Amino acid sequence: MKRAREDRGKDKWELIGWDEALDEIAGKILAAKEEYGPESVAFYSGTGRDIGQYITRLCWGFNSPNFVFLMSGQSCYSPRVAGCFSTSGSFWVGDYSQQFPDRYANPEWKRPDLIVIWGNNPVVSNSDGLYGHWVVDCLKMGSRAIVVDPQMIWLASKADHYLQIRPGTDGALALGIVNYLIENDLYDHEFVSL
Repeated sequence: MKRAREDRGKDKWELIGWDEALDEIAGKILAAKEEYGPESVAFYSGTGRDIGQYITRLCWGFNSPNFVFLMSGQSCYSPRVAGCFSTSGSFWVGDYSQQFPDRYANPEWKRPDLIVIWGNNPVVSNSDGLYGHWVVDCLKMGSRAIVVDPQMIWLASKADHYLQIRPGTDGALALGIVNYLIENDLYDHEFVSL
């Protein structure tokens, strides 16, 4: 939907196609880049959680340093994003086929063998675009699950393993797992050395 500048605040819209919308948006930001430089454009992201990796790529591909993240809940989301970027180069959400129009039927999609749900209840909270119905769909198709949570949530009752830890002991469990992986040489040395 498109609205003329003079009609701002009014419920006057014109239906346009995706190609026209993208051409208009791209034209405006490319004109700003041409006239004022790439630093004149800022790329804002709120808590849309499933677009983080795309808008940052757009920003840096545009050669702008101005990626702006607006959110009041900086105590949890920003550390997750920083952790994802430092380990994989981008913010990621579990691949539950959302990028394919034909979803699970797409030949490029592969069901995850194991899903680890740690301190999250995606069936009811949908944090970071991890929608519970995707997890349930994958479990129905044969994925295994490990749930780490102080509370017995519905997914824990369906999991292969449920680790009911005490609140605040996540760090100890994570360090124990890392210690086990190192002592038993069960990690990807090439990835870790990068």
